[in-house]
Amino acid sequence: MKNFLIGILLLPALVGALVIYHTLVAEKPGPAGEELTNRIARVELVWLAMNKPKLFFEQFPQLAMDVEERHGLDERQMLRSDAFDPEFFVERNPAVVVEMVRDRELVGRYWLTHLEECRPSAPAFDVMSYLKRNPDVQAAYGGDCRLATIHWVKWGKREGRDGSPEPRG
Repeated sequence: MKNFLIGILLLPALVGALVIYHTLVAEKPGPAGEELTNRIARVELVWLAMNKPKLFFEQFPQLAMDVEERHGLDERQMLRSDAFDPEFFVERNPAVVVEMVRDRELVGRYWLTHLEECRPSAPAFDVMSYLKRNPDVQAAYGGDCRLATIHWVKWGKREGRDGSPEPRG
């Protein structure tokens, strides 16, 4: 009874509990094949699904699959699964990649999360050239391209430091 009361009191506070509750309201057999008509059992299942998802999945695999089918998987889990291989996807879907490149926000997010790779990023700025021309920045940041780029954006450009790419030749 105590678990039931705690479940009832906490249920409104659980974000997403209604989604799982509505999934469980449909008459589905429990682990022993009995119908889940008991409201207490339903509330406890909602609590279990919200607080102990691994145990919920182990004890009630069909219910857990129904919830996932209706409401989706975690994107990180999907990207880490064998269902997705980035190299294979790019190779087989070149048109998608072209469209992604046109998405400035997506390209920008990639650049921001890969600054340490020291890639040329703009006609007006090349981090490797910036480090070569500014030994004080090189010494201060130890060649860290992310920090050197931040330095140029925050202070270097305003100070008149040259961040342009070195001429190729």
